[in-house]
Amino acid sequence: MQNENRCIYPDNKNGFIKIKKMNRFCKIFKILFLLIILFNLVYTQQNISQKKKAKTEEKLPLLLINKSINDYIPKLLSRANIDTSFNLIYQSTLEDIIIEKVSEINFSFDINYFITNGRFNIFENNEPILLFENLKGSSFSFSIGYENYLSNDFSYSLGLSYEKYYLYDLTNYNIPIINNNYATTEHKAELNLNYFALQSFLKYEIINNFKILTGFSYGILNKSTYNHIVKLKSDEIIYEGNLKEKKFTDKNLDNALNDFSLLIGFAYRMPFIFSNYGIEINPNYNIRLNKLIKQTDLSLSAFIIKLKVFYLF
Repeated sequence: MQNENRCIYPDNKNGFIKIKKMNRFCKIFKILFLLIILFNLVYTQQNISQKKKAKTEEKLPLLLINKSINDYIPKLLSRANIDTSFNLIYQSTLEDIIIEKVSEINFSFDINYFITNGRFNIFENNEPILLFENLKGSSFSFSIGYENYLSNDFSYSLGLSYEKYYLYDLTNYNIPIINNNYATTEHKAELNLNYFALQSFLKYEIINNFKILTGFSYGILNKSTYNHIVKLKSDEIIYEGNLKEKKFTDKNLDNALNDFSLLIGFAYRMPFIFSNYGIEINPNYNIRLNKLIKQTDLSLSAFIIKLKVFYLF
């Protein structure tokens, strides 16, 4: 029998090993067998790497963005045998940080500084008797809101707020008295407007914890009054009862309008370590798109500083 290259393989039908000459089929079988071994080695190596990574993450939990890690702290302390009086320092690369979409509820307090343009008249018998041209003022508001994250960078928020506006101006008038003399009077107008407002914002995080935002606010007028305070600056005249001042308070301001405003600004967030809570500082600029009072040209804009406390869930 001639010596030839041979291939040994099992024969299931006859229960013994046949010896045949090496042919093309045998070569393909060897190649496939080597490929299977190679694939198995690669798969095993990847599986080992993943298990090592998972084990490492289990031992040292990552500091999650926008998520509390309170649940991990007892495990971490017990495994590391660290006294709770020591501070823990977490170091992680950008690749290690896990970003999770979350929602939040928030409570905020706002302080507004108004910039006005236009004039305000005080009427008597449907006739304007006093003109105020340099109204200024401020306001404060409280709000509760909800924010939802559409992605790691984008979020939208809805809020309901109570806003209290205060605007005022001073002007002097000379009134004629006897002997062709004049007495100086100081007039002060105080406008008080209260709104319940619905606000909506779209936010984009450009760098970690720093966001730009835009949105709108629609305020439903709840109450609108004004006060007219007159002071006598001259000694020649006094009011009845030896008074130098008269107040006409809580007069109805019937022509005040609902508020529709556009808001732009930015926000900087400061999450508390190991907690779902945090604070946010939110300066923005409010542009009112309609007039403050009907049949006047009085409009306003405002610089707003918002201090917010939020809770992530």
